[in-house]
Amino acid sequence: MFFLRNVVYLFIFTFSIACNTGRAALIDDGREALQLVDPPANRVEQDGVAVAERGKECLIILPDNADNALRIAAEELAKYLKIAVGAHTKIADKPGQAPFAILLGNERNNRWIAQLGVTAGLADAGAEGFAIWGRRDAFRKGQNVAVIRGGNGISVRNGAYGFLRRAVDAAWFPPRIYYPKDRFTLADGGYRLETYMERRDKVKMPNKPFVDKPKLRDRGVYVFNAPEWGRFFQPAVVDWCLKNRINLIVVCIPYEFPMSAKDSEGLKAALKRTREVGIPVFFLSFTHSIDRGAATAHPEILKNGKVDPTEPTTKRASVELFTDIARNYDIDGLVWHPATEGIEIATEKLKGRPRHEIEADYFRAYVEGVRKVKPSMQFAMVVSWDYMNPAEKLAEVFPRDMIAWVPHLEDAKEYRKHFPRCWAWAYPSISCDGPFPAPRLASMKAFVTDACQRDYGMVPEVFLYSHVVNIAYLIESGWRGPLPIDDFLAEFCGKYYGADPRPLDGLELYTEVFSRYEGWYTNPHIRLAYWREHKIAPDDQAKLIKAYGLFRDAYRESENPMVRSRLKEMALSSLRLVPRGEIEPEKMSAMFAEAAEIFKDHWLGPETDFFYADLREQMGEARHRTILADLNAGKVVPPRGLSVVGEHWRAAAITGNKHSAYRISFPAKTPAAAGDFAQVSRAVELPPGAQNALLRFTINDDIDQHAEYIFEQVVVNGQVVWERDAAGSNDAGLQEIDVSKEIVAKTPAEIAFRVVEKKGVSNWAFSVWYIDPQLVLPDNQMRIELKPQ
Repeated sequence: MFFLRNVVYLFIFTFSIACNTGRAALIDDGREALQLVDPPANRVEQDGVAVAERGKECLIILPDNADNALRIAAEELAKYLKIAVGAHTKIADKPGQAPFAILLGNERNNRWIAQLGVTAGLADAGAEGFAIWGRRDAFRKGQNVAVIRGGNGISVRNGAYGFLRRAVDAAWFPPRIYYPKDRFTLADGGYRLETYMERRDKVKMPNKPFVDKPKLRDRGVYVFNAPEWGRFFQPAVVDWCLKNRINLIVVCIPYEFPMSAKDSEGLKAALKRTREVGIPVFFLSFTHSIDRGAATAHPEILKNGKVDPTEPTTKRASVELFTDIARNYDIDGLVWHPATEGIEIATEKLKGRPRHEIEADYFRAYVEGVRKVKPSMQFAMVVSWDYMNPAEKLAEVFPRDMIAWVPHLEDAKEYRKHFPRCWAWAYPSISCDGPFPAPRLASMKAFVTDACQRDYGMVPEVFLYSHVVNIAYLIESGWRGPLPIDDFLAEFCGKYYGADPRPLDGLELYTEVFSRYEGWYTNPHIRLAYWREHKIAPDDQAKLIKAYGLFRDAYRESENPMVRSRLKEMALSSLRLVPRGEIEPEKMSAMFAEAAEIFKDHWLGPETDFFYADLREQMGEARHRTILADLNAGKVVPPRGLSVVGEHWRAAAITGNKHSAYRISFPAKTPAAAGDFAQVSRAVELPPGAQNALLRFTINDDIDQHAEYIFEQVVVNGQVVWERDAAGSNDAGLQEIDVSKEIVAKTPAEIAFRVVEKKGVSNWAFSVWYIDPQLVLPDNQMRIELKPQ
């Protein structure tokens, strides 16, 4: 099935290439979006033996009893060499008369490799390493071959991808959500591979074996697959892991159990793909998961809506929950995260026992129960939270064959002393207010360096629509070792953002700024400061604003739709970070409006909506402070057109340097009856021919509680045309109301700004500002200012 599918791919890609000529082509078959570009003019052709050439036949030679990993290697080589080189590739069992051939396997399973008599190069390559070399006149004069040799199918498959990286500078980037809103929903999955390759007329390999092997034994990724986070574990993601030689996947499964049929089917479809390609999978859930999971099947364990983890029935229900997962899903391991299980531990029953001992009791029960179903199951625990530390104490109560997954670099070295297998968690995110693609490479390099020195794995979080720079660094460094940041950025930008130098300049600015803000990622379980306490210094903020402009301008000038999408992401990230420092509200508003226009037709994941809400809040707060400062320093006079029902209302007309407003307020310790109100009105006469009228103003108040008491209104000719509950609406929100129907038919018209008590109060002070009111007449291309008189 895999072979047939790739035959179809070859047809689609061949058609696409024919339709996309020129310096760069975007080849998109719906499953993979591949950028094929001309190599840079200054690229030096490497020495060696030619092993594939444009327009000539190149056979991919498999052993007689090739396993699935070897077949995948052959199919991938055939597909990509056909695209990038234009070679006539074909999978075969012997070199025949073709001028070029690529031999896969080793001297034990491929007789053609054995016939060459070269067995050097694998002594220290390990289980995943490989050797590659070229040979002239291999089986007859004029026939050149490349040999990709490994100890097993997976190592040879790794070699095939290593060959493509060397031969055509191939790179496979994480799938992203970047589709137009009308073509995408999160439930559909909407992912495809994003591939980069350079055109070549000829591919050469050295005539002596070069050996390549990973620096880290465990090179994994942690992907979310819960409805509340996004269903990211899909076959396209598995293929990306395969091509990047990732050798394990941790999947955060839905918190709610039993899973819905849709969630279960989606997981099994992705798991089927992992089985085809041979990548181990761990499911991550939350220790106990009782009230959200096991309690569904065992409601008797709930007491007043809570779960007591000290009760034996609770433990039995929890073990049953995870045993069923092991029974129903073909996975290799289970991971538990002790931090957010959503239960309330009955501390009065613990009698002084520390939290980690309770967690260990459950963990040992899980291991015993699950291994009765699947003896080969592996187990891991996320450790080093403030209540799951230090390492020596956990080593006393947790099984020694447990994998310790450590989020904090300073703790990792201690866990490596006590547990034979450790993973570094590595947060690629830049701060706790969500993932987005800001480079955070100094800390990434520190994690990789420490992991290589202490021999533990790297399993970072992966949000597929963001922080691609950090993910790419971790994945590449997991194989190649900690890369120099400047070299990595230059290589990454050339492939990911194209030849335009501005994105690299922008990423370098980011890297400079965030070398000083590495501690920004916070977590409630380790009690670090909340992000709002981390403010960017003015000089660094200026650099981020400059970065925003670089990415924005590169986006506007790019003609490549995939690159444009990526540049949009970075422009958004830059804008998102700017408000961490002080900035003039007008300038922020202009940048925000500009970004809103850029992003109006795209959705980049749930964090985008979070960003807009967060930015609006920050802009509102900043605008509120600036406007009120201007008004407080302005001239205050009694307003004309004031009318009041009830006593004690206060009103003022205020004119500052930049803003003007009507302020309506009520004092403290003063009663008011339901229906009392105060309003300030203006008479407006429209010019001849006016057909449409929009009323614009900014509203602000200091009311943040007690809903359904105080309401803000706009009244036109005695009719309420706009209203909102003031409670919880203290943002400086710009309002635009179409009053054409009410105002055009009767001119002059009366417009009133009103505050009304809908319920009586006895003691409540508040103020409401109607700021910069104006009437916009689009047909007449004019505005009528409704400034206080």
